Amino acid sequence: MIIYLDIENTIINCLPECNILEDNCIRISDFIHKNDVESVHLFTWGWKTASEINESVVDMLFCILEVPYDRRGKTFTKEDSVVAAVMAGLIDKDDVEEALIPGMMVSRFNIDKKLAFLIHTRETRETGKECVLIDDTIETDHYADKNAKTINPADL
Repeated sequence: MIIYLDIENTIINCLPECNILEDNCIRISDFIHKNDVESVHLFTWGWKTASEINESVVDMLFCILEVPYDRRGKTFTKEDSVVAAVMAGLIDKDDVEEALIPGMMVSRFNIDKKLAFLIHTRETRETGKECVLIDDTIETDHYADKNAKTINPADL
């Protein structure tokens, strides 16, 4: 299983403040340790591009969740989701800058985090690996499909 974690309102309240959401973190950490997890990635739109990633925050988040070093994956930003949507033909390459504007992925292009996750993990899931997105925006009727699952941290 490969886990993708949203950051804001899932692990911490927001990137500027980084207040830990303890109950969510306990549930997420337990979920990671109770399952056969190959890797844990961060999957956030809080950082638009790779240049915005704060590595000390990333390290803190993995430490809070007690993710072993050998299972710590990448941090995927909004730009990664936009590029994946372009490659999937859902966004024209000329619209990349617009898609990076807060709110535009959903309002203009109808791509929410769940769809971005499905696009982003398609090739991995086609190899038979299960991918799980844990995100506070997931409704209680979470999504499950071939090798893809979305879960609200409150439901863990």
